[in-house]
Amino acid sequence: MAKLFSVDLNPLAEVFETSEFPHAQTLRSNLKQKFIATLATLAGRIKLPRVVIQAAKSNGNYRPVMEKAHIGILDIFDSPLTFVFARLMTWCVDHLSDINNTKKIAARVLIAPALVLGAAFSIGRLFLAAISTLVFSPLVLAIHLISKAVASPLKDTIKHHPVNDQQDDPDQPQSTWGQLLKSKKLKLSTIESCAVTQQKNGYDITFSRKRRTSSPLTPIPTFVTDSIDLKLTDSDHDKAVLQALRELNVGGLAVQLRQQSASPGQITHVYVDEPSEAEEKASMTM
Repeated sequence: MAKLFSVDLNPLAEVFETSEFPHAQTLRSNLKQKFIATLATLAGRIKLPRVVIQAAKSNGNYRPVMEKAHIGILDIFDSPLTFVFARLMTWCVDHLSDINNTKKIAARVLIAPALVLGAAFSIGRLFLAAISTLVFSPLVLAIHLISKAVASPLKDTIKHHPVNDQQDDPDQPQSTWGQLLKSKKLKLSTIESCAVTQQKNGYDITFSRKRRTSSPLTPIPTFVTDSIDLKLTDSDHDKAVLQALRELNVGGLAVQLRQQSASPGQITHVYVDEPSEAEEKASMTM
């Protein structure tokens, strides 16, 4: 799908994370995430102002989706003015102190009407999208039940993967990656990113997610990163685990491996909502 002014013209951009496994998000996500994705598909998403992105980077809550924008289904069947005014509002905030005098003057002149119109249209759009999401909730629930059944064998393959070696102590109970996930209060659906080190005979992978540690009422929120490691060799069992992780795109792993940018000893990092370079180039040329 093409892009216009860095805006993805595909309203399903957040649902289809990767062309290799287009149903990964649907299979991996929980019911709450499916409703959020439905809302974003209907309403669209705008790039957040730079000041918000910089604040997120400083407190450890940055995610690539903050810098992404795509139209919503309602922009196609209702009116694109909501997206236009919301995008103008963000542009004005970003250029209030621009070194380019022309942009700075334009931003200061347009900021008041942009904020009024952007807020008014955005509130109306979110209300309409929320009502539409409720209308489609039976369909979302049905999709969730079907995807949960389809994804169950993949998730079981991952969760039953052993994480300790019993050769040194045969009496030691065998623990699994699923138990390790539970002990760290992590779920496959909530893992947000991964760092991959490609070894000669497999991969060393660190999966992570950000967790808020401060109260929701705190003006400046604080976050910590929860991580879990996974070592995979070239054995048949480990290959099956790797394939299951790719099909679910856990932590953006399918995108990471598709880029094929990791070399032995080199660590590369990717987020679950971050498309590969090849897919970005393809979307811009279509």
